[in-house]
Amino acid sequence: MTATRGASAGLRALAGARPRRAVAALAALALLLAAPPASAQVDETAFVDGNQPVPFAVLLKLGSVLPWHPNPHAAFLSPVYDNALSVTQPSQVRVHFLWEGGSWRNSLGYVTFTRDPFTIVDRQLVFPNASFAGSGGALALGDHSLLRDASGAPRTFLPGEEIAFFLVADGFDDEPQIAAWDAGTATIPSTDPAVNGAAAGGKGAFLSVDDANPELAAGQPDIARHAAVLAIDGVPGFLGAAPFVAVGFESRARTSAPGDFNDVVVALETVPAGALDTAGLATAVAGDPDGDGVRGTSDHYPFDPERALVRRFPPVGWNGLGLEDLYPSSGDGDFNDTFLLYRFDLVTDAANRLKDLQLTAHLLARGASLDHRLGLHLAGLPADADGTLDVERFQSDDAGTHVVEPTASVADLVTLLGRRIETVIPHTYHALPNVPGKFAVNTLTKEQDRPGASSRFVMTLDEAVPLADLGPPPWDLYWLVHDGTRWVDVHMPGFDAFPDHPDDLPAESGPTAYLDDDGLPWIVHVPPDWRFPLEYVSIRDAYPQFETWAVSHGAQAATWYESPAGALVSPEATTFMLPRAWAIGLPSP
Repeated sequence: MTATRGASAGLRALAGARPRRAVAALAALALLLAAPPASAQVDETAFVDGNQPVPFAVLLKLGSVLPWHPNPHAAFLSPVYDNALSVTQPSQVRVHFLWEGGSWRNSLGYVTFTRDPFTIVDRQLVFPNASFAGSGGALALGDHSLLRDASGAPRTFLPGEEIAFFLVADGFDDEPQIAAWDAGTATIPSTDPAVNGAAAGGKGAFLSVDDANPELAAGQPDIARHAAVLAIDGVPGFLGAAPFVAVGFESRARTSAPGDFNDVVVALETVPAGALDTAGLATAVAGDPDGDGVRGTSDHYPFDPERALVRRFPPVGWNGLGLEDLYPSSGDGDFNDTFLLYRFDLVTDAANRLKDLQLTAHLLARGASLDHRLGLHLAGLPADADGTLDVERFQSDDAGTHVVEPTASVADLVTLLGRRIETVIPHTYHALPNVPGKFAVNTLTKEQDRPGASSRFVMTLDEAVPLADLGPPPWDLYWLVHDGTRWVDVHMPGFDAFPDHPDDLPAESGPTAYLDDDGLPWIVHVPPDWRFPLEYVSIRDAYPQFETWAVSHGAQAATWYESPAGALVSPEATTFMLPRAWAIGLPSP
């Protein structure tokens, strides 16, 4: 979030300044924080019960961990870290105000909760206006508060109680809700992601756990994280030099901003000391312990020299593939014979070499009577590549089938299968079966017939491979179509057919491969919110600009997919997608 106030510029200056300039910046910050509150309200500090001096070294450490620029690949965003907090013995929890980095008067509070389903047990404010004095608020650096119960008394937490923090973006402007807070009647944050997205006039309410953040309502659970919850090494002069936990919030919806996670930053301690359970939290590692040249929280694997960065394609959300399966005929042109969303997660080392590759795909619609297989061709894998390959699949939940395949060998993939992973989805007809009385799934009307199916594979290489040898994602993500007697490979435009492509079908090679005489493809590559044509509706009718885009080879009507013809298309495909409890995934840090 872009800083617009004087106090917000301070952390950036402190984190990046040379020693002499840092002293001057610290002095200026001290003067700013000592300024009297501007039109402060009494209840802005209603829960503050003291102040703990905060050494410059604490701010410097936080500035290096949560730098003043978007950091969408930071290690703390990994879903490996749950962010839930708990204590190991009966304890009180004290929150120290360290920083706020934006132009809004955000409100900070805490909840206790349970899961399965996600349920908020109680809510309470901590800092109604988490803003510095002289910067729209009344707080000073180091102001602290013991977490309180609904009566206002300091609360003792018991082992097994789960704690999360919440932030209402610009919440202090909503005075009937925040300034006159009543924990007994509060409904924000909600367990409903859509309600949280509408809070504070649409600016949103966000939790430090991901379970009810607004991005879930948008079908984007991969960007639902709004807090960095980090275990920090102790700093002399602060909390007895004991390790502490820092919580840094991003106060803008991540569908529009990747986030820097320093809009409100607090530190946590317990009374008695050392009772916070930090085993499942990300650790703000100082220096470069694995010696690979990637430092701090930029290294997703700070103790593994073979792994450094996790990258995602697309960087946010999903990409979509729509198939017209009657190749080489143009068919009915509705491109809903299959529709899926996919994304790749790549783990690379410090030299930009691929170590692990994960493909996650959700099959959301099947508007065809033919069967299909989804595959991936990695033509750039070297001949001596070896490692492991794991595959996991969920059929539509109505069928309730979940399969984890035995681990396979990457060497077999190279030598026996021509570098093809043939069965990411082995049979679309079985993965997304018909419902009684219908020949297609989720394509006949706007009503959902059944939720989508899901599949994932994870490949781990013994020796990392330069990404330049493989080329950019999505590589050759292709379909095999069973035409009644054989499997026929159908690719995205510009990818060559396989050597075993049937001789009686068109030879497909070069930049015009898998384009018909009019320049139209059989696979369209689209954004995740694409609304595919309903059954028997040509894509030309559903999207009037499509043909202009196709015949111009993308030179014109580049955003054709944003202008559907109303009732002729489905709802957004993400509505058919379910979260999955995957058994396989990328290696843990």
